[in-house]
Parts: sequence; C-alpha cells; structure tokens
Amino acid sequence: MKQCLSLLAITASLLLCAGTPARAEDGSGELAYAWDVIHDLVTGIFVGGPADPNNPHHIAYHYARSELVTIDGKKLGLRMARVTQDAAYSFDKTKMHCLHRELVEGHWTGTNEEPKRPTFISYLGADSDRLCDFTSGQEERLETWIWAQADNSIEPLAIYKQSLALNAGNIWNAILTVHNTMRDNARWWDAERYHYESTDERQARYYDKFIDIRGELEQRGPKFVGDHFGSWYRLWGVMLYRLNAIGDDDFLRGVRAQKSHASFEKFARWLKGKFYDWKSAAVFTAEEYRKKIIHNDDDIGKLKIDLAGGRASSWLVSGLWHPKLASKAD
Repeated sequence: MKQCLSLLAITASLLLCAGTPARAEDGSGELAYAWDVIHDLVTGIFVGGPADPNNPHHIAYHYARSELVTIDGKKLGLRMARVTQDAAYSFDKTKMHCLHRELVEGHWTGTNEEPKRPTFISYLGADSDRLCDFTSGQEERLETWIWAQADNSIEPLAIYKQSLALNAGNIWNAILTVHNTMRDNARWWDAERYHYESTDERQARYYDKFIDIRGELEQRGPKFVGDHFGSWYRLWGVMLYRLNAIGDDDFLRGVRAQKSHASFEKFARWLKGKFYDWKSAAVFTAEEYRKKIIHNDDDIGKLKIDLAGGRASSWLVSGLWHPKLASKAD
C-alpha cells in the first residue's frame, strides 16, 4: 500500500509539472512518451493489470469460464469434415474477391474496383499498405445470423456449419467469411490496419454471443481479461494459413485418390501434409514469441489456439480425403 501511495505521489507531481501534453502527429516527443508511461502506470494500479495491446479499450467479456479449456484440433477438424460431407462441398479460392475500401470523411466505404491483390500473407497480417481485403461477400449475412443467436451459445462447429451453407459448400470461402467477421469486430479500433467501423459496446455485445474457448480468462483480472476476441478470430486465421498451402487442384486430387490404390501417391501426399503441419506450427510459435519479446504481449495463451486451429484445418482435409476418419470424430 505504501508503495502504491508513493507511486501515486510521484505520478501526481509529474502530472502537475508536465500538464497534459498534446501528442505530436507522428507520435514522437519525449514529453508525450513520458505521459504514456505515466498513464500506463496509473492504468496498472486502478484497472488491475497492464494496458493490454489487444484490448486497449478494456472491452469486457461477460462469460469467461473459470476452468481451463483446451480445443482438440483433431476432433474439431474431423467434426468439420463430417459436417462438410453432408453438403455438396468444394474447395475453390477463385471465388473470393478483394474489396477495396477507402476512408471517406471518417467512414470506410467499399468500392467496386478491385485493385492489385495483396499476397494472402499481407491480408492475414493486416499490413497497413495492402490495397484491399479478401472477402466472400457473405460476411454481412453471417453477422445477421450471429446477432440472432443467444449469448454464450456459439461454438466453432456451429458457425462453420452456418458459413458453409451461406457459401454454397465452398470450404475456403466458409472459413474466410468466419475469419473476416471475427477479425473486423475484434480489431476495428486499429483503423490504420483494419477497415471496419464499430464501437466498444457493439464489440462487447457481439463477442458475448461466443463461448469461451480458452478458459483461463477470469484469472487475468476483471479488466485485463486476455484476448477472447483475438483468440476467436485467430482460430480461423491459422486455418486459412494452413489451407493456403493446398492448391485447389491438389485438394481435388486428394479427394479423388480415396478411390485409388496408388499407395506411393498417398504416402507422398501424407508426407507433404506433415511438412506443412510442422511449418505452420513453427510459424505460429515464432510469431507469438516475437510479439511477446518485441511488443511485450504476454498473452501467450493464444499460441494454444493457433496450434489447435492448424491441426483442425489439417484434420478437416484428412477427413475429406479419408471419409472413414470423419466417422470416428467422436
């Protein structure tokens, strides 16, 4: 308590001397930086934890579980495969579009002209200089479905099934649609990188529709609750990253090969898949630790979500290439 009072006294003295500095447009300036440091100190005392770079507005999630939850990537992927088998499914990346958005009078406006497409990694990484965002065109319809669901009710398989129906069975677009709606509503406040408009209240109400897929969020305090929002959209982002390693023709060859007895071809496909599984896991792990070291993002719990999403997409494909696997999902 004495330490907190001493820190408060020092902070108050600094504030009285410095006043409230105006931040330079480029974010530079020693005084502005000092003010940010003081602000974070005060936030740490009164809010219950450090400022969360993934949730700077401290948007609440009201349905956090107290017990640890683990997503079984294999089971999720095989269940997704079983749901997909019930549809007239396809795997076609050419059906997605790239929507160009411009900031007009403070509002994001979509345009019909499609500029040069960015790399898919630029889209996933939300590079600020990308010219457009990939879209299925079904995001608004999926959001309408989400808003109609009860709080704390939507789980991954349910939203995938709905998106698959909206996208006429196209697996790629189904996952892309989920990812877009999740990411837009989780990161809208970073206008330099994300082209979507929302509010703190809307984000809270939107994500209250989804169950807690982590389970340790309550342990991080009433305000610094971990990244429920980012965890949900990253689950689908890593699926897209892993699936992007598979070409449309490769996917179709894998489906047709289930009737083939060419064991060498099947082994080669299995070996290639394992390589991409390893590569994806390595990329996810490196990225989370990079953020921890460089950006002081200590929410390393998202790494488990990344790895589960990568496994889920891999088992989704395996379940479609080998239908008997999907029947053993439970």
